[in-house]
Amino acid sequence: MVGITFVYVVATILICVYNAKSSKTTKEQVAESKRQFEESKRLETMPFLQLEILTNRDRPQFEIELDLCDGNKTETIYRDVRLKNLGNGSASN
Repeated sequence: MVGITFVYVVATILICVYNAKSSKTTKEQVAESKRQFEESKRLETMPFLQLEILTNRDRPQFEIELDLCDGNKTETIYRDVRLKNLGNGSASN
């Protein structure tokens, strides 16, 4: 009877140890999954800007005058550009 009780106690202790290790591993996996999910959501809501320089005089949606020459020139060349936000997030600043 003493031998069976001893085996039972040892088996119970081993089960507790392995359950604790399993629980720790599961917590780490959940934390990593949460981090990956948050990173994925962050990337989904980021703005992604595309700037097109128009050459065939399309009617741009948004016009900006860009100084495409360096400051030492007396002439300034202006181009029409189209700026689009292709991402899901709002562009600011």
